[in-house]
Amino acid sequence: MSIKRRPLKKIVFGMTEKTIGKVIADHEDRGWRQSTPIKKHGYGLGCQMIWQKK
Repeated sequence: MSIKRRPLKKIVFGMTEKTIGKVIADHEDRGWRQSTPIKKHGYGLGCQMIWQKK
């Protein structure tokens, strides 16, 4: 019986474009990838990141 793995998803956010860019770059260095475009989230900006185990 095979285990079907679902990808992990998370919202990352920052107050400015510079901050969100740094957060996204840091996550991409750890294996996450951006799955949605950057858009308004609360008082700042955010996007969804996804990570799937290989």
